[in-house]
Amino acid sequence: MAGADDLGEPLRVLLVEDDVAYAELVLGMLAAELPGAELDVSATLASAREALAARPDVVIADLSLPAVQGLEVVGALRTACPETAVLVLTGHDDGDFALQAIGAGADDCLVKGGHDAAQLGTVVRRAAQRARTQAVRQRGERCAAHLLEAVDSATCAVDADGRPAAHTRFGAAGPAGRPAPAHRGRAT
Repeated sequence: MAGADDLGEPLRVLLVEDDVAYAELVLGMLAAELPGAELDVSATLASAREALAARPDVVIADLSLPAVQGLEVVGALRTACPETAVLVLTGHDDGDFALQAIGAGADDCLVKGGHDAAQLGTVVRRAAQRARTQAVRQRGERCAAHLLEAVDSATCAVDADGRPAAHTRFGAAGPAGRPAPAHRGRAT
């Protein structure tokens, strides 16, 4: 199902757009390309912050909102939902502006009226997959870091290429057969 991930969970998309007619157009495109997706819309950044409690997979945001304009929208959304993909909608058909938006934290930039439903659906699915993959990788890295900190002996973790990725120091008992290292000038 196009509107569900590999686990069968519905894709959750939040559209932040204050132009009602354009919001209806985008929601219609998303509904056609992502059947089964959970779609929500907010007209302001303030109401979007409340809607983020539902933990959407993707936020699609207009950069011209009441009370907040431009790249400030991206920064506010990225702060409020760091693990969620953020796509921006803009009237700027300018590659430099798109790079600025990505530099500010957007995952991708779409020009209003410059895409059809199929392209929008593809961009949303890819962004959601990237965000989910990154979140899983970050959880694994945090777990590995906690495990390494809990180990009482020297440990080294390597990445897929065999390069050291993380390590721990010797615990209080010291390495096998040797005394523990001195702490604050005295032996333990």
